[in-house]
Amino acid sequence: TLSLHDALPIYVIRLPFKKARVQNGLFGELDIVGNGTGDAERVKTLVDYITITKGMYCILDPHDGAAFGGVTGRVGSDNFPVAAFEDFWVKLINYLGKTNDKLIFNIENEPAGLTATDWMRVCNSVTAAIRAQGCTQQIQVPGISFTGAHSWISSGNGAAMLNYTDEINNSVFEVHQYLDPDHSGTTWTCTVGGGSSRLDAFVNWCATNSKKGFLGEFGGDPASDAQCGVELPALLDDCNAASQFIGWAAWGGGRHWGNTYPFRTQNADGSANAPVLDVLISKL
Repeated sequence: TLSLHDALPIYVIRLPFKKARVQNGLFGELDIVGNGTGDAERVKTLVDYITITKGMYCILDPHDGAAFGGVTGRVGSDNFPVAAFEDFWVKLINYLGKTNDKLIFNIENEPAGLTATDWMRVCNSVTAAIRAQGCTQQIQVPGISFTGAHSWISSGNGAAMLNYTDEINNSVFEVHQYLDPDHSGTTWTCTVGGGSSRLDAFVNWCATNSKKGFLGEFGGDPASDAQCGVELPALLDDCNAASQFIGWAAWGGGRHWGNTYPFRTQNADGSANAPVLDVLISKL
């Protein structure tokens, strides 16, 4: 995935993973076998390659919707207490290198099953736990309702996140925005005019409240729908023009999606760039 960071063309990889693959149960030890085959070890290998070998930024992205595999209930429930989520983050950042200044911590991908207020309180707890480790890296804070930019206000995220706190004030709010009619990213058509308007509610909230944002997922396939060839550049133009956004990252990196997946940024066979990637490169 590609990003703008403080108006400079710096690259960032958003690295999704499942919490239950990296940690052996709630409050358990990380999955470290000792020979590189444990899932926590594999994440570390990728993080070191991205940040050290390539000199890029890496966004750690637990990709579970505020759940933990095999556990009934979402974070904050009796089965998955907030303390267990804090424990996961503390162990992970200490293992990966809490002084690695190219790491970015995204608290959770698209949290579900909580109110905006309850989720904000979880974010406050996790942020405090991370800061208690002495970590000063950026934290990305998503909202509920698939953290949609278009619904940031109507979902309750806007009101709730005004009560989010970070003692060193190095956090940004991470939003997603797809361009199909229902904003879901599950269909391959783009709504006329959607690319130049769907960020507005979030940008206005950031401007009014002196907040910063990051567009962490978006997609639109010019090869599947010619309208996406209009709306996708418009979306990125708006993101690049808004000083409230520090950058963006497209969904669909890697070759394992296969050539039939419209949001892929690479072709599975290693051939020429997928159409989406050409648009992204043009907006750097």
